[in-house]
Amino acid sequence: ALENYRQSGSRDDDPKEFQRVLEQASHKDLNWFFNDWVYRDRGLPDLTIVNVTPRQLPAQGLKAAGFLVAIEVRNNGDAAAEVPVTVRSGSLTKTERLRIMGQSSASTRLVFEGTPNEVIVNDGSVPEIGSSTHTKQIVMH
Repeated sequence: ALENYRQSGSRDDDPKEFQRVLEQASHKDLNWFFNDWVYRDRGLPDLTIVNVTPRQLPAQGLKAAGFLVAIEVRNNGDAAAEVPVTVRSGSLTKTERLRIMGQSSASTRLVFEGTPNEVIVNDGSVPEIGSSTHTKQIVMH
């Protein structure tokens, strides 16, 4: 994307040109990021894990039983964030990204092939007001 931007001969008189080049290269809408992190200073996100709910899934064919893990994350900050959400059990992990807008909550569900024992939200890669890594132990009943 940076090479395309440089080679396009674009001038810096249109501040949204760089955003357009990045969106074309990534095939993603990055408007939320540029609005909260570049064009306006909305501060930093302030994330917390609100709820983690594991539900056991039955075995299907050759696939062993697993779990569906629902994770709800709250952002009390004003800036949106897209952070990794990881379910872990020993060396087995599954990660996906979750976008949480400012002053709101978002949730995701991950299918996990083992018995989950921990959820980690953010891995320090996205700056926050407080801690940039959040961990919650999963206790099976």
